[in-house]
Amino acid sequence: MALKILAIPFFALALLPMSASASDWPELFSDAVSGPAGPVTLYSYEASSRDVTGDEVMRYRFTPGATPEFEFISLSKKFERNKDDLLIELEGEGDDIWCDDVAHKVAGDVRQVAEDEDTVTFAFQPTDPLADEDEAALLEKSVARVTVNKASRQISDVVYELTEPFKPAVVAKINAFKLEGSCVAAPSGRPYFQQLTVSMDLSTLGEREWDVTVQTVENLQEVN
Repeated sequence: MALKILAIPFFALALLPMSASASDWPELFSDAVSGPAGPVTLYSYEASSRDVTGDEVMRYRFTPGATPEFEFISLSKKFERNKDDLLIELEGEGDDIWCDDVAHKVAGDVRQVAEDEDTVTFAFQPTDPLADEDEAALLEKSVARVTVNKASRQISDVVYELTEPFKPAVVAKINAFKLEGSCVAAPSGRPYFQQLTVSMDLSTLGEREWDVTVQTVENLQEVN
């Protein structure tokens, strides 16, 4: 998604096969991940990222159709030197804040793992067609869970979690990784990621570090 995940030198991984049994997915899950049925409403928005200390390290504005579409509002000194590269990455990922754009990221079967009065939670093997080799390897060792509201038939929560340690390099090891997303409805009714929390336990050159990044989307405005 266009939300920039900071301090993670990856997030995309060799392509995994698409599920050959999408027609066998539970109906509620299929409805929730199928994307908008009618015309797509375009929105401008602001997105921000806060680090483990709670300090805001990035804020940018996305305006569809503008030149450029992505514009930094603020950027910490830590990332200022990589400003051009960050902008290229944002532009390459595009406007991807939507929770229902999931069908192409499902590899294998979908199974129900929990249910209560209002929601059902499904689990599946995640993939990403745009992932690079390391990112694909990370996803292969992960499990994804999405929670769907029975009444709205929309995704309310998304979790990606590493099931075992992963070594993207000889000198680095990801001991634990978890992405938690909360979705709310835009004015059009389509669910978007209002907040993403990325937690990672990383060992590099003998040192261990716990990193948390919280990303927020706000100020959605319909673009006519």
